[in-house]
Amino acid sequence: MALINKPNYSLLQSSLKIDDLIDPRMNTVSCILKHVHKGTIENAYSILNGEYEVIEAQIIETSELINKELKNVNLPNEIKIGAILRDNEVIIPRSNFIFKKEDTVVFLAKKDFFKIVENMFRISSI
Repeated sequence: MALINKPNYSLLQSSLKIDDLIDPRMNTVSCILKHVHKGTIENAYSILNGEYEVIEAQIIETSELINKELKNVNLPNEIKIGAILRDNEVIIPRSNFIFKKEDTVVFLAKKDFFKIVENMFRISSI
């Protein structure tokens, strides 16, 4: 592991055989994003200079995902579901996967599409 203060240093990662990089600036951004996002979003990590976010959110009763199959969710191409955590088991969902209450969903979303993810996990149905 290596602590970096300049994003350009990440280009040296493979040549120096560094397994993982820690960028304090991006960690700070991720902590702020977690508090800025609405609903049940538990964690948000900014990647690729803020162009995308990896978002972790829990499904509650008001989520539009509850009891839906993945193929019927109709997400834009700029939002991808990467994994589901259910009962301490990691699931890579297929099209027939059905979302359940208390599932934790991990998304990759382009910055212009964060509001769509927030709306899926809003606390109230306003």
